[in-house]
Parts: sequence; C-alpha cells; structure tokens
Amino acid sequence: AQNSQEFLKCEYCDGIVSTDLNELMFHCKSCDGVTRPDASHRYVCYTCEYHTHDSSKMKRHLRIHARKKPFKCLYCIYSTKIKGSLKLHLQLKHKMLANHV
Repeated sequence: AQNSQEFLKCEYCDGIVSTDLNELMFHCKSCDGVTRPDASHRYVCYTCEYHTHDSSKMKRHLRIHARKKPFKCLYCIYSTKIKGSLKLHLQLKHKMLANHV
C-alpha cells in the first residue's frame, strides 16, 4: 500500500474527495451541493450529471473517471472496469466455458 493518496474536487460542493472508491461512493450519496433528480437516485457523480439508485452501477461509473481496472485476466495482460467484460474476454480469448468463469 502506498502512503500517498490522490484526491479529486467535487464539481457541486468544491469539496476535496479521496479517490478511494468507498469514500467516493459515500460522497456521491451524501453531497449537499447537488440537486438530486428524484429521491430514488441516491448516488450522483461528483464530476458529471450521471445519477442512479444502484450502488453497483455507481461504482462501475466511478471507475470510468478514476480509470481503474480492478478485474484482471490471469492468463494475459487484459484488465477491465467491468466484471462481465472479463468473463466475456475469458470465454472468447482463452476459450473458457461460461460455467467455468
């Protein structure tokens, strides 16, 4: 683990937020500077107009901004932001069966 941590600026409240995914998620859910489209959309992106009620969709969206690719292939250098994309990669490129992925 590294001691230096990266930070981002929230476009809505000008707050400084850690790039840690859990901290970003908390901020996107609790930022007071943003007007939510409706009560069901609990998560609003800190830097664009994306909003959702689904935490897994919000995490996937935040990885786009953070450019993090946590799902890595064990057989080559491929990595992706989306778990389903890794499964598809394994099936197509490494001929893995769907039920073995």
